[in-house]
Amino acid sequence: MAGVGLLFALGCAQDGASLSDQAPRLYQPKQIEILPFTKIRSFDDDEIPDGVEVVLRPVDAMGDAMKAYGRYHVEMYEYQKATAQRAGERLLFWQVQVNSVADQRRYWDRITRTYQFQLAWDRPLVPNEKYLLHVTYFPPAEEQRRLYAEHVLDFRVPVDRLREVWRQ
Repeated sequence: MAGVGLLFALGCAQDGASLSDQAPRLYQPKQIEILPFTKIRSFDDDEIPDGVEVVLRPVDAMGDAMKAYGRYHVEMYEYQKATAQRAGERLLFWQVQVNSVADQRRYWDRITRTYQFQLAWDRPLVPNEKYLLHVTYFPPAEEQRRLYAEHVLDFRVPVDRLREVWRQ
């Protein structure tokens, strides 16, 4: 009889729900984080920025990094100073699908346990300005909730060096 009690105790979570009831929720991200390694950068050998590299970490209910299938919307806004609404005009938009094993291999970095999206822009941003980067995660199941994260990017480049590169 003691064995039955032990099995029952092992099959229940601390809040009274069974592990089998909680399993789907445990394997869903509860939060996404835009890490400070996110930056505007050049993706080729020159010094002229081509886009933004977004370093993103989905986190589960226990605070651990995890892979998360779904769709990510990445938006770049003008940064408005001294206002509660920091997002100004939307300047750029990207959509990244992470829906297959191939997508996971393309974007997931095993060492840092993050997604790394290299997002080229179709029009460059103005240097020496701040921008607001906004990421929305859309899970594959519609009943799951969307997750949001924001990050302020300070786009600082040596303007004299860029002028020199453009003249060449």
